[in-house]
This record gives sequence, C-alpha cells and structure tokens, in this order.
Amino acid sequence: MNTKNIKIFIFGCSARVGQIKKSLSNINGIKIIGYVDNDEKKWDTFFFNMKVYSPYEAYERYINDETIYFLIAPKNFIPIKKQLKCMGIERVYVHLYELLEYNSFIYEDNIIEHNKQVLLVSNGGLPKEDNRYRLGFVHRRILAYKNSGMTLDSYGYIEKMGISKYEFEGNSVYEGDGYGLSYLLSKGQYKKVLVHFPTEEVLYYIEKYINGKCDIYVWLHGYEILKWERRLFNYSKDEIAENFEQLAYMNKEKEGLFKRIFVKDNFHFIFVSNWLKNVVKKDFGILPINHRIIPNYIDSELFSYVRKKRSDVTKILLIKSHKTRMYANDIASKAIENLATRECFNKMEFNIYGDGELYDKNFQSLITKNYPNVHLYRKFLTQIEIAQLHKSHGIFLCPTRQDTQGVSMCEAMSSGLVVITNNVAAVPEYITDTAGILCDYEDYMGMADAVEKLFYNRDMFLEFSGNAARFIREKCGFEKTIQVELDLINS
Repeated sequence: MNTKNIKIFIFGCSARVGQIKKSLSNINGIKIIGYVDNDEKKWDTFFFNMKVYSPYEAYERYINDETIYFLIAPKNFIPIKKQLKCMGIERVYVHLYELLEYNSFIYEDNIIEHNKQVLLVSNGGLPKEDNRYRLGFVHRRILAYKNSGMTLDSYGYIEKMGISKYEFEGNSVYEGDGYGLSYLLSKGQYKKVLVHFPTEEVLYYIEKYINGKCDIYVWLHGYEILKWERRLFNYSKDEIAENFEQLAYMNKEKEGLFKRIFVKDNFHFIFVSNWLKNVVKKDFGILPINHRIIPNYIDSELFSYVRKKRSDVTKILLIKSHKTRMYANDIASKAIENLATRECFNKMEFNIYGDGELYDKNFQSLITKNYPNVHLYRKFLTQIEIAQLHKSHGIFLCPTRQDTQGVSMCEAMSSGLVVITNNVAAVPEYITDTAGILCDYEDYMGMADAVEKLFYNRDMFLEFSGNAARFIREKCGFEKTIQVELDLINS
C-alpha cells in the first residue's frame, strides 16, 4: 500500500502522542485524522487541536474508509489491540515502526550493526551513566558472556521512543521501546534471543519478527510472572477493593500468556530459584516443557573476598531501592531505631544508600532523629562502587518481604559481609544459618537482636563471614551459573 493514502486514528491520549507526531511530521502521505480514547470524559474534546472520538465513532468512519488505520499510543497496547479486534477492527498498528514498515517506509539508522547472532533483551533497561543502578546483575551477566567468547547485542527496553546506542563499562547497549526493538529484530540475523523480565508487550515483538525462526531463552525473576496475591504487602485493603477487577484481569492475562508459551518447543525458561518454580507450578498448574533452575551469577572477582577484621562488625551497610514495600526499608528503619536504645549503638556506624518513591515514608523517622552515626545517602551506586563499600563494612542489613533470590544479598556474601535478612520465599536457598542470620517475617526487633549478637560475638562474626563467601561461590559462581547458561544456549 502506498503511504499517500494512509489516514491514522491515534488511540490513546497519552504523553507518547507528542513523540509520535514529531516522528510523523516529516513523512509525506500519512495524515492524522483524530484521536480515540476509552475515557468518555475525553470524547468530543480536543487533543493537539484535533477531535477525540469514542471507539464506536471511530469505528463508523473506519468501516466506510479502507485507508483508515489505527495506531496505538500507550506502551501497554495488548488490551487495546484485543479490544479493537473484538470490535472487528483489523487495520491496527501497535507501534510506529509497524506503520512505517508495513507501508514500505524506509527507515535506516547507521548505529545498527547486522553481524550478531544473539540478542539479549533486558526489560527495564541496562545501566548507563545517568542510571547506574538499573539491573546491574544483568549487565554483569552480559560481561561474563562476552569474556567467555560470546558475541551478542544488548537491548535495554524502556519507555523511550526510537533507538539509540551508548557505551557503559565496555559494553555497547541499544536502548528504546518497541519501535527500536522492532527495528533491531527486523534488521538482525539473530538465532538466539535472551529475555529478562518478559512481558506480553515485549514478547509480542519477538514472536512477530522471529517466531519459530530461533530459540528464545526466558529468565523468570518473579516480577513478570508472580500473581498479585503473592505480593499482598504492596497493596492496602482500599487499593485492593478499588482495583480488584483490574488486578484479577492482570492475573488472567498473565496466566494466559505464560501457559501459551510454556508449551512452545523453541522457548526455554530459566527459574532463578526452586521456590519460584514451585510457586509457578502451584499457581498455573503446569510448568514449561523446557525449563531449568539456574541462580543469577555473582561475580566473585568484582565482589572479592577480603578477610574481615574484628572491628568491621561495627560498620553496617544497607543498599536498597525504595521502589516497593517488598524491599522492606521501613523494617530496616525500625531495626535501627530499636538499636538506638541499646548500649552498643553508639559504637556502630550505619551507611545507607538508595532512592525511590517510598524513601521519605520509609526513612522519615531516621531523617527526623538525625542520629550522628547513621548516614543517609539518597542515591544509587554502580556495582563497582558497591563492591568497594563492601570492603570497608562487616554487616549487610538486608530486610525483605519477598525475594526470588536476593542478588544484592548474595553479592554482599561474596565480599564476606555477614547478612542479616528475613526467612521468606527463596532467601533460605541462598544463605545458611552458619553464613548469616535469618529473622522472621517483618521482625525488626529480631534484626536488631542479630546486629547486637554479632557485635558481642566477634568470633562468630568472623566465622560467618568466611562461610558466606565460600557458600555463595559454590552456589552462584561461574561454573554453576554462566557456564550452565552458555552450555544451554549453545546446545
């Protein structure tokens, strides 16, 4: 079809429309004729100086004009695509690149190299200078693959239209949303695609461009597959009541997606813990026909073990995101406040790093009380910076309400820190009672007791430190993780 005859309804009055309009402004023959939205409050209003239609009004125009197409603006396009299909609307693009590609618009970008056979997609992005904390454990895995001789492209999937390229710690990374991923997949000659944190939107592009043509390796870390009931701590009763239908719908869609791809021969699934595998089996009733349990890799060269001194027990480190209640920084705050009532407290030093939307709520009391030996650093760190901090600390305070492994905990253990954490989910698979201290769920007083116990039992502290480093190297070292993954991918 010639682009001179294309008319477009953009579905969704979202912020992404501005980017779409900018991208289309230099393309002759593609005309935006209006906007469509499910919010009836927007119907018959104007957006970017054009009318907003109800889906039914737009449908009436669609059936009478074969040159009209729909372009979906929101990132979570799957429900809208299904809605339009149920209405009988078939001429739909879920992303701008599909529109351009289908209508023979030539889009070339000289940043793309076309000689790699393996593509790794990290949903949520990869580290870069202005966001160095982002999925660092996936970055370590990429570097380990490359050091082992694998050549691959890395793609950070984020909400940023188009495709760009940057360098970080010796690794070249492509970055963008579905637009860029579609372009990369359509131009590349990939035989293997490795996906971390898959969603239906990400898998849509992969299946569209290479379905059946290559093997897909999917890492399941928890977020992408666990049902919302598994993380009740993230919701208040009011939030559950208000959003129950939507949460139930999300469960149904998630289950439908994974049950569909679990039975595909060219899909291979990696669970990062036995706990996660068992939960998926219980919740979905089935497991993938191709699956393995492989822990996340812990780089023992970066997180190297240096024998601790007895005095290191007085220095406590906490590095956590404040994105959700799962990371349990509020428990850490309560534990520190409880310790402040004890004689040993003034002989200790706490260094706390991290940021996120719950930061003020989690640490309001610590901020207000302003203990002179509790230092709050509202920022994220690179893994190199984290490894350096490990060397000068003895205890890693790591509360959690749920973890499918607990990568930061394992990294600290590799460096010889004694971890104080919670006996929840998969955590007991990655720490023993002679390598760290497991406290009950949300037991902040138990965590304070554990810090005090180590302070007064320094022989125990030194013994646990050495045990932690040995245990995690055996459990999550190169041979048990990266080598197993390489063997699987190359088989």
